[in-house]
Amino acid sequence: MVIPFFSEQLANINAIRSTIAIESTLDSAPEKITIKNNSLCFDKNTIVDFDAFNVQLDPRVLTITSTPTTTPSTTDNNNNIQEYDIKLVVSKPIGSNKKYDDDLKTCWTAKELQHFQGLSCRSCHQMITSVNEFQSKDLPSEHWYELVECWICHEAKPEEHRSRMQPITARSKMVLVGGTYLLLHPQDLLTDSFTVDDISNIKWDTGLSKKWIPIHCTKCQEPLGEGQYEQNQEGETSLLATKFYKYCISILPMEQQQPLPTFMEFLLYDLFDAAKAHATYRFIIQGRKTKQIYALLWLFNWDTHIIYNRGFLDKNTSNDIYREHVMKVLYIDCTQEKNDNKKRIELWSNDKTTDHLIYPESCCELLLKSLEQSTKLVPPSARLMNNPAMTLLHNFSVGFIKR
Repeated sequence: MVIPFFSEQLANINAIRSTIAIESTLDSAPEKITIKNNSLCFDKNTIVDFDAFNVQLDPRVLTITSTPTTTPSTTDNNNNIQEYDIKLVVSKPIGSNKKYDDDLKTCWTAKELQHFQGLSCRSCHQMITSVNEFQSKDLPSEHWYELVECWICHEAKPEEHRSRMQPITARSKMVLVGGTYLLLHPQDLLTDSFTVDDISNIKWDTGLSKKWIPIHCTKCQEPLGEGQYEQNQEGETSLLATKFYKYCISILPMEQQQPLPTFMEFLLYDLFDAAKAHATYRFIIQGRKTKQIYALLWLFNWDTHIIYNRGFLDKNTSNDIYREHVMKVLYIDCTQEKNDNKKRIELWSNDKTTDHLIYPESCCELLLKSLEQSTKLVPPSARLMNNPAMTLLHNFSVGFIKR
């Protein structure tokens, strides 16, 4: 039988915090937990060999404490499982965290799109572009306008800066490459390949005169991105620019056997970019079309590693050990109707330090599903954040996003 195991590397203190689950009927269980030949063992069974992950343990330090099991364990139907927290010390430094800039990598940069010949819907492969020759240029960060004062090295009147800081607009036969989208001019598109959502309820006389409205594929109805629309005095609307989400499209020509980047990869980029620009770690995940709040997400540790088997997820699993580079987050599933959720949403919505991340509904659902699966890898006693010193995060679930 597999001994459920989960651990998180704590690079800042050169330690590994681990948890295993053992039948509580076994005598002298803590005394049977040992380090042998750089492996964590229980009795004669090897739980994990750290040599496989190039991690060197200090065999002299092994701190074991039993964990009160207040949550029913998925590892045993009789609930006769005892969890043990184990602190392991690493004799060699795990390695320091990289700088933000080293990790802000995104797929499909302007350099990678030098031979760009068009794009299609990822779901049904319907062609979207009408031309096959483009220039490509990278766009600055989404937050460039907020950071422009940091770039100005001389004094000038505010109106002089405003006259130079014009919005970046779409250009014909050029693909402008953002971190998570491609900006194209309507002249280069097959206009019958996509359609805009219902605009009858748009309030054109409030807010900005040019509005970004979701667009989707006419063939499969899957989301593609956003169109920038403007209404004239006669009530006629015109399309000025289009943003196509990289995770909703395919690039032509397609690289053979090259996996397409996923939504979760671009979500990571958005989290990094917003955290770097605004020094914020709290995010509201919202559906673009319905405006529904799907999750509250707290970026807890943007650069960590976990080592685990799937014992806490399934007692009948194999003894395979996995190591993943992840971002650790705390989250609340707001699709569950609870009074606490409503209060938290209102509190976070009114907090200026909270960022809104808006995605197609299918992507929000995918994020929640992925987070819930990652939570099940964690020992039952550690799946919820209930530290008395962190009352604002009570009942937040612990989850991981793979990097």
